[in-house]
Amino acid sequence: GRLVVTRWVVGIVSLDFNPPRARFFVVADRRAQTLHRIILGHVLPGTTIRTDEWNGYTGLNRLGFIHETVNHSRHFVNPVTGLCLTIWVILA
Repeated sequence: GRLVVTRWVVGIVSLDFNPPRARFFVVADRRAQTLHRIILGHVLPGTTIRTDEWNGYTGLNRLGFIHETVNHSRHFVNPVTGLCLTIWVILA
């Protein structure tokens, strides 16, 4: 084995602007506490957030967001909603 140094990057993209706006954050981990802190600081409550089903996103509904998901281990596009990995947010 070899040591692989990785850095996680979380991105928030809003298509409600022309041109779209994006913000990216280098994070130490992908835990819910880390992801929720970034989302709460940069996304307006009531916004629809669309993600994959990574556990770190669990609980966004309880934080005041509309959370839609797609399970990429089963589908690239959610067969019921048509959702793919597109994130719609309004930047605060």
